[in-house]
Amino acid sequence: MAAGSHVPALRRAFGGRPQQPRDAGAEGADAVSMLKLRAGLLGLLAMLLLGAFAAAPAFAEGGPFWHHREVGEENEGAKITEQAPEKIGGEGGEQKLKGKLAGTAIEIVAKSVQVKGEIYNNADQAQAKILLAYNQPTLTIPAASHCAVLVGTNNTVPVYAHQAWKWNGKIPQLAVGQQFEQERDWIVTPFNLSQQLPIKNEEVELPKEVFTTITLSSSGGTCLLAGKAPVEGSVGAEVLSLKGLEHWSREETQKTPGEQVKQHFWNGTRYVGVDLVLYFDKEPASLTGEFKLKTNKQEVALFEH
Repeated sequence: MAAGSHVPALRRAFGGRPQQPRDAGAEGADAVSMLKLRAGLLGLLAMLLLGAFAAAPAFAEGGPFWHHREVGEENEGAKITEQAPEKIGGEGGEQKLKGKLAGTAIEIVAKSVQVKGEIYNNADQAQAKILLAYNQPTLTIPAASHCAVLVGTNNTVPVYAHQAWKWNGKIPQLAVGQQFEQERDWIVTPFNLSQQLPIKNEEVELPKEVFTTITLSSSGGTCLLAGKAPVEGSVGAEVLSLKGLEHWSREETQKTPGEQVKQHFWNGTRYVGVDLVLYFDKEPASLTGEFKLKTNKQEVALFEH
């Protein structure tokens, strides 16, 4: 028996079929079929990838984010990390708190405010930690009240600021996927804002935690309102300069508008709305004032990513 005749027998023993000689035409047809199959699979893969991108949120990483660079450079700089924040300082003019104390309308005015702190990014957007030092706070309403004012323990208040956007109160704005079309604000709270707040009707309710206390005591006579009351809740800080993105500067001007404001922010998975309300002695209150912030060294800008 010829040596080649063992091959068909071995194939039959292991369940295979004898291989028949193939002509060049059949091999060419198979090659064309394989190319068509590969092209079809690549097309299907492309469709799946496009579908995945279309279904993903417009800003899976939230934003905007602080970038910093040396003054005069021409680049996008680098993101500011929490481990290496950019130091800031500043000052402002008259600051005014209005509310009620034991049912009596009051107004407290500080001649000025000094500001120092730092800006950085967390995983979701730009942040700031700020210490506000109020100069000579005075009870102006009711007048001639013989009441000395103390804010906290030494007229200073530490706050956290969380980058957000103005909100018109309507749900469609929460789906706008272009940050250049938004107008930015700050959410100012006495705590580091948690991203995992319960959502109801596309809004979250911020915890009503205490910023500070205000103590009134007798001075030059009897203060009928003597006592201590908390300032709590949240405040919106409106950006007056550099409202948009990718504008480099070392300065930013902000004001507290003295009214309840609506904002929206990225909560880690999507944009949600929020109402910012300030309270004094458990009653709604208002804070008005303006101040300017300045970085110690580098210029900064906000970018989408």
